[in-house]
Amino acid sequence: MRSRQNALQQLPLQDDSALADEGAPKAKRARKRVGKKVEQAQPAPRDADVIDLAVKRQRALVKQLLDAARNTAAARALLPEALGEAEEFPDDPTTRCYILQMRERAGESEGISAAWETLFREQPDDRIILQFHMRRLVRDKQQDKALALLEERIPTPGRNYTECLTRAELLDTIQAFDVSDAAFAYAVERYDKREARISWAKRLIKRGRFEDAGLLLEPLVGSLSAGSKAEELAEKIAVMRGLFRNYEKQEDLAGVDFRLLAMKHAVLAHRERVVPERTDGPLRIVMVTGSLGAGGAERQLSTLARMMRKRADDPAHGIGRVEVLVKEHHPGRRGDFFLPDLLAAQVPVKQANDLQPIAPRKQFTLDEDLMRMLDNLPSQVHYGVVRMTPLFREMRPDVVSLWQDGACLYGALAALLAGVPRIQLVFRGLPPNIRSKRLKPEYEVLFKALAHIPGVEFMSNSHAAAKAYAEWLGLPEDRITVLWNAVPALARDGAPEDRETWERFAAETCDAEETIGGVFRFEPDKRPLVWIRMAAQYLRQRPKARFVIVGAGQLMNEAKALAEAQGLGGRLLFAGTSNAVGYWYEKMDVKVLLSRFEGLPNVLIEAQQFGTPVVSTPAGGAAECFVEGESGHILDCAANPSLDLACEKIGALVDRRRLDNGLSHAARVMAQQFDVDTILDRFVALCRDGATVTERAA
Repeated sequence: MRSRQNALQQLPLQDDSALADEGAPKAKRARKRVGKKVEQAQPAPRDADVIDLAVKRQRALVKQLLDAARNTAAARALLPEALGEAEEFPDDPTTRCYILQMRERAGESEGISAAWETLFREQPDDRIILQFHMRRLVRDKQQDKALALLEERIPTPGRNYTECLTRAELLDTIQAFDVSDAAFAYAVERYDKREARISWAKRLIKRGRFEDAGLLLEPLVGSLSAGSKAEELAEKIAVMRGLFRNYEKQEDLAGVDFRLLAMKHAVLAHRERVVPERTDGPLRIVMVTGSLGAGGAERQLSTLARMMRKRADDPAHGIGRVEVLVKEHHPGRRGDFFLPDLLAAQVPVKQANDLQPIAPRKQFTLDEDLMRMLDNLPSQVHYGVVRMTPLFREMRPDVVSLWQDGACLYGALAALLAGVPRIQLVFRGLPPNIRSKRLKPEYEVLFKALAHIPGVEFMSNSHAAAKAYAEWLGLPEDRITVLWNAVPALARDGAPEDRETWERFAAETCDAEETIGGVFRFEPDKRPLVWIRMAAQYLRQRPKARFVIVGAGQLMNEAKALAEAQGLGGRLLFAGTSNAVGYWYEKMDVKVLLSRFEGLPNVLIEAQQFGTPVVSTPAGGAAECFVEGESGHILDCAANPSLDLACEKIGALVDRRRLDNGLSHAARVMAQQFDVDTILDRFVALCRDGATVTERAA
């Protein structure tokens, strides 16, 4: 029994309240104790024993460093020392397992999956290594492979009690929760052992299901040893069940994640908060997002932050300090695209991953119910509370502007606890209930609770998105303020490589009488393959057309292969990425966008700056970017657009533009509505005064 329990021991718990810089001293003190203990244990070892003792000592030292690496910063600081300690016996499997865990905690990703795969193949009977390998497969979105591996090692349902329980625990490890629950239920029903009930209860409360865990342990009440860990577990469960019976109906608690209830009621505890009147002093604004990657939301945030920083030099604008807080802007994850622009504009940028986590009980003295809720939040919400709340309390901003759903998740409650007067939830694109891959159960609960809190503003960059969010959350549509994107004017000049690429293509297609263009990433949501099929169909109808696409991405090679197969070779230019997109817009007679999902697509606005009319699916707020029939055409459907209709609309715009200069003029006029100064004025006004119902409906 003990060997099975040891084989299934869990990862060391990461205590977010631990100070990163305490890790190294603690590890050194622990290393001295371990070394001294090991040295005293074997006074006269034989040669084989010397090696065995040295391996054990190495394992103990590396394990102490792993235990001290309780957060990302500590793991990064201690990893070189751990690698140094592991140099004497680098092939020892246990040491390698510890080192891989530390590398994961340090945020490394390159080569980690392959290393776990190799270690498992070398040690196929080590259940700890199997557990971590399977966990890594899940992180790599290979749950099916992890399930197959488990089935290979322990076939359903397990040949005995030990295998049944091990299988259930490993299924929980790889987040196959429905299957895991069924396996636990089988083990409990078949063998009815206390250990199985306790193991299942532990895993249920990690998923926030305290009510179910309590019901599971009820047969054991009165039989648990006083002071045992099992009794402590049962008491913890009883406290949480009692807590939420004060806030929710008891019959509604079964199957519910108490972490969602903790988040909900921690937010609702601020329903009666009093938002202070703003003084006439300069605004202090913190803008929060997940990263600074090359996305539309990140571009908008960067543009507004840079322009506000520029205005802050003139006291007449009433803008004080503007800062940007990101979860991380790691270059290895392409999360730093807009960082140089912000730094060049002297906008301070902080990373939340670098902030010292401080446990709620070390930050506040609050009502005990609320403290228990803060101790049991969903992981992303907890992340923000322990890192961002202390920062917001120190900075004392007038406004915290949270951009995109993920930033709302970890920033909203943190800002509330810090007493930030105005909190903006800035939605981008359609809500996650429509984009199911982005849906998390926390979102709906959080947003509905925040709708009751004074000083919380909902914003979106299109009326289409505002309507979709309002319908999802059961809010009146005018509860969500629409702030369109600010689209800077693009330069017309192309870089030398752009001009050379175009001139070569123009010479090769000198018979062409029209150029149809697209600017988009080669990603599934942008549907580049549908665009290629549209181009092929259009070319069959109008053989003197040519096409150019600016952009790159994961589907680029597949798109090129399809273009050849569709007979577009020589008529379609893949221009790649460019920093001079305006140069390419000027070459287009019509710009076409066939996305499935969008927020407010800047590319439609940018094209119109150059008088280029547009054709687009009705994805997101695309229809708000131009006037139907005046500067472009909207297609029938975003999910499955008619290519016949697309070709018809494109051809009509090409023919009309040849005869009617008013089309280009209408496009330029429309683009001016998204002028940076105009949008910036509105954003600053929203930060200063909030939104009235009239403004929201405007």
